[in-house]
Amino acid sequence: MLMSDIQQSIQNFKHFYKGCMFSQYTPMTVNTIIPQWSGGFCATYKLEFGSKRYAYRVPFIPNKIDNYRRDVIDLLSNLSSPYFAKFGLEEKSLLVNGQLLDVTYMEWIEGKTIGEYIKDNHGNSRLMSELAEKFKDLIRWLYQNDISHGDLNDSNIMVKQNEDLLLIDYDTLCFSDISEEYDEISPGKADYQHPSRMKGHNRISIKADYFSALVIYISLIALSLDYKLYDEYFSAGNNMLFKAADFSDFGNSKVYKGLALLANNNNYLHGLLKELVAYCKIDNYLMLAISQTFLSIDKLKLDIEDARKRRDELLNQKSEKQEQISLIDLIDSRGQVSKKLEQVNISITGLDIRITSLNKQINQLMNAIETTNNELDRISAINQEKFYIKDFQNSRLQNLTTEYANKLGLYNNLTAQYQKFQQISGNDIKKRENILNSLKSQIELQSEKKELMEAKYLSLNGPDKSKLSFCSRDVIGFMFLFMNIIIILSMVM
Repeated sequence: MLMSDIQQSIQNFKHFYKGCMFSQYTPMTVNTIIPQWSGGFCATYKLEFGSKRYAYRVPFIPNKIDNYRRDVIDLLSNLSSPYFAKFGLEEKSLLVNGQLLDVTYMEWIEGKTIGEYIKDNHGNSRLMSELAEKFKDLIRWLYQNDISHGDLNDSNIMVKQNEDLLLIDYDTLCFSDISEEYDEISPGKADYQHPSRMKGHNRISIKADYFSALVIYISLIALSLDYKLYDEYFSAGNNMLFKAADFSDFGNSKVYKGLALLANNNNYLHGLLKELVAYCKIDNYLMLAISQTFLSIDKLKLDIEDARKRRDELLNQKSEKQEQISLIDLIDSRGQVSKKLEQVNISITGLDIRITSLNKQINQLMNAIETTNNELDRISAINQEKFYIKDFQNSRLQNLTTEYANKLGLYNNLTAQYQKFQQISGNDIKKRENILNSLKSQIELQSEKKELMEAKYLSLNGPDKSKLSFCSRDVIGFMFLFMNIIIILSMVM
């Protein structure tokens, strides 16, 4: 499909649009020219109707809306997340060069790419630190929901006007439901990806973000510590700190050596670099483990401690500022420093906002720890229940073994009585009758106990009657013996 054919249909959108959803929309123009963005094998245009905006994505290849994209669209439609925009498919939407094309659409997000935001604010350490924390929260959400974006980079993450983050470009998404089922459309930007992934011929995987997430997070943390890194390493629209060539021999790269010096005074950055060094030594990105930076409970606890320290420092600063106000109030009565007082009040307001933000972070981290501990308690309870069941089964087996020993004793007693019966004179009919009746009653009792024991074994071990063989064969044997005795006695009498 030629780009000129698509452009012609967009320029005459009212005539060539054959769908329903955007019948009232028109393409955005800038000085009579319709802007167009390319990416993900699509040409993207901005459609407008009143205050509503959508990205309208026309594929270069006709009807390249395959099963993978349909699965992704279905999964996204059922997903409730602050990190994804509304996304959908309209079949037979646009007529291009005589062909009706299936088109995808996405809610248009007003804001900046994360690369543009960094370019405008890299000199503000606080904003860079907050951006790093927001990015970490985004990655944690993806991991907890078994989702990978597949192409995390400086142009696929948006910073909205309220400074919240949002992911765009869903051509490489992977959910756990479809992991390993489809081939990758793209391995992502090389400056953010593990070298093994760039070899191609990969299946989609929820592990696709493990490497790029750590690369981006390290870049943001380092920039919050030293804004000069931007001029030396960053390239908006291409990379952040790292380039693809750095990953092939990361320990000897220029950027690693520079960051290692910075990390001498920051244990947190030192730990992140150590993880990235380990990642680069692994031959296959599918063998990577989730970075403990994003999931570790211990790290959450450290985050809480750091946040509390920063909060306490800000509270101390606030106290100092309030002391300044008290002093200025005295001087201001003479009309000398009212402007200074206003500046200090503004400073205190800013401190209050930062303290409130830190308290919110602390509460979020505490909730994360509580959720993880609840899961650990649930697993422990399951293991304890399994132990109780096993202990109960062992106790039942011991009781049945004791019953079997008692029945053997009864068998020996009956045998003794039979021997005694043989010694009685044939003329003593009354004694023979008494012994015979005693034997009959004991055999009947023995039969009832034998059936009860079988029922207990069946309830404990299931319908496998072979488990009864160690006792039932002996019981049946001596019962058969005494039935013979009864018959002989009857004949004698």
